[in-house]
Amino acid sequence: MKELFSKAAPERQKRTRFEMMKGIDADYYGYRDDDDGILAPLEKAAEGKRLEELRSGWETEQARRREVDAEGVAAEERDLEGLAGSERESTDFVSHVVVPDQSAIKQAILARRKQELLEKLLAGGSTAEPESEPTVTNLDSIRRLPPSW
Repeated sequence: MKELFSKAAPERQKRTRFEMMKGIDADYYGYRDDDDGILAPLEKAAEGKRLEELRSGWETEQARRREVDAEGVAAEERDLEGLAGSERESTDFVSHVVVPDQSAIKQAILARRKQELLEKLLAGGSTAEPESEPTVTNLDSIRRLPPSW
C-alpha cells in the first residue's frame, strides 16, 4: 500500500546543448596556455637545444659531402655566397629564360585567332578536318611563342 502512495523518483532529464557548452571557454581549447609564463622559458630552452642539434647535423652532413665530392661542395658554397651577395645587390638581374614582351604576346594571339578563322573558312562550316594545313605567308614573319602559351 505504501508503494501506491509514494511517488516514483523523477527520471533524469537530458542535458541541453547549452548546459553542456557553458563550461567550455578559451582555456578548454588551450588558447591561454601562454599567459601563465611557464611555457615561454621552456620553449626558449628547447628551441636553443633543437637549433644546436640541427646545426651539428648540418655540419656532419657537410663534412660527409666534402669527403665524397670536395669540388661539388666548394662550388655549392661559392654559389651560396654568390646568392647572398646578389641579395644585397638586386640590380644585377640576368634572365636565363627568354620572356616575350607584351607586343609579341599580342601578335601571337592575333596570329592564332587569324589561323582559327582561316581554318573555319576553309572547312566551309563542316566539322570535317581539312586535308592540308592552310598557311598564310605573312604569319611566318611574326616571332612565335611556344605552343604552351
